[in-house]
Amino acid sequence: TPKKKIEEKLCMGKDVILEIETAGAMKVKAACPEAVLIFMLPPSVETLKHRLIKRGTDSQSVIQKRVEQAEREIGMAKEYDYVFVNDDLDAAVDDLELIMKSAKYLVNQNKDLIKGVLKKC
Repeated sequence: TPKKKIEEKLCMGKDVILEIETAGAMKVKAACPEAVLIFMLPPSVETLKHRLIKRGTDSQSVIQKRVEQAEREIGMAKEYDYVFVNDDLDAAVDDLELIMKSAKYLVNQNKDLIKGVLKKC
């Protein structure tokens, strides 16, 4: 997603969701410290592997590489602000909505609000 389009949406007060790998997420956080990082975990590595096999679109070697990459990325989850498990689609959507709503109340998302209140004193 082009940076300009993201900035336009943010300036309009819209939430922007980027589906990116951990390396990209770390770059976003470095460039934009107020970004909220959300990591979606599979219920287990075995479940992830089973889901990939069930799709029937990749060879065994590709699936193995994807699982290994997922394991490396899961190890980076501790660098994120929020984490939730994608076990059931409806529950995962609810969790994501709840996280996005709660993220609006983080201090680093409200520094201008705090400054504005202090100026009124």
